[in-house]
Amino acid sequence: MVDEKSTLEEDKAIAEGLDFNELKAVAKELNAAIDVYNADVEDDQKVSKARIVGAKKLVVFIAWRDAVDLLFDAQFEGLPESSVNYYNAIYAEPEDAGAEPEEAEPEEAEPEEAEPEPKKEPKPKKEPKAKKEPKAKKEPKDGSSNPRSPKSFEHLKERLKEPQSPTAHFDRICLEGGTEEQLLAKFKKFLTDSGIEFKSLNTLHTVKTHIEYRVNHGYVYEDVNGKIKLVGYEKP
Repeated sequence: MVDEKSTLEEDKAIAEGLDFNELKAVAKELNAAIDVYNADVEDDQKVSKARIVGAKKLVVFIAWRDAVDLLFDAQFEGLPESSVNYYNAIYAEPEDAGAEPEEAEPEEAEPEEAEPEPKKEPKPKKEPKAKKEPKAKKEPKDGSSNPRSPKSFEHLKERLKEPQSPTAHFDRICLEGGTEEQLLAKFKKFLTDSGIEFKSLNTLHTVKTHIEYRVNHGYVYEDVNGKIKLVGYEKP
């Protein structure tokens, strides 16, 4: 049975050793990825973001850590490398220190009449403190080896001919291009015409967040006089 008090004390100790500004920067990047993940899942599968403004360091750390666990378990391909590296730096198992070799048993027993030489008792090994097994210890495969990632721009365009999710349909609209307002208006019309209830990608802020996320994962956009168009793809 997990000792919740011990776990909380361990979390406190970890959080105290972290740079708060660095933690907030990593959590902020993860929150952007969570927006993208939540856009493609049902409400009961959505992942909560870490509240950064006005929150204590321990609260930010636990929310960030739990979100990494959930996204890793869901095999989400967009888990930011910064969060994976930060997680592994916190929970990596220390390398085994050079332990004293155990004394070998004597091949022949000492004669009973001979007084045995005093032996130094070996120091008892200190048991390592129990740790929570890091679920993100193994880095996710990069985009180039993930079967869900496009292999080229031509492959991406071919796949977007029949979008498999609302966000993929938004990417298809980006192939046609337009201002952020026009892209959002076309997407909302598609949702209305299709009778799809989709709560994400419904504001200009979420449009910007989605495009920024795509850029970080190889999508190439051109911006001419405020009109944005998806024009390429490069493997990250």
